[in-house]
Amino acid sequence: MAQLRKDAAVFIDGVTDVLAELDGTAIKNVGRSQSEVFPVVLPEDNVFDSAGCDVPGGIYSSGVDDGYFVRLKPLTPGSHTLHFQASNGGSVVQDVTYNLWCRSY
Repeated sequence: MAQLRKDAAVFIDGVTDVLAELDGTAIKNVGRSQSEVFPVVLPEDNVFDSAGCDVPGGIYSSGVDDGYFVRLKPLTPGSHTLHFQASNGGSVVQDVTYNLWCRSY
């Protein structure tokens, strides 16, 4: 498991800039978190097939995750925008915007 954690941390260790916003307001509680060890379960048609690989569906050995996450309070009903941006100093930039719709129950 130590090698899995080391491999997952390679990119995240180099992250220098992290930004998260909800509806244009900065989220201050952005934190790094590592997952527990988990089995990797893939369906027959999976994301690796689109990359030109043929990875059959099934349950694969242990996996781990390492990254920056936020925990949000329940959102009010309506439209919301969640924006994440991270960089490792310039060579890799992640910039993702989620358009969320919350409804009341």
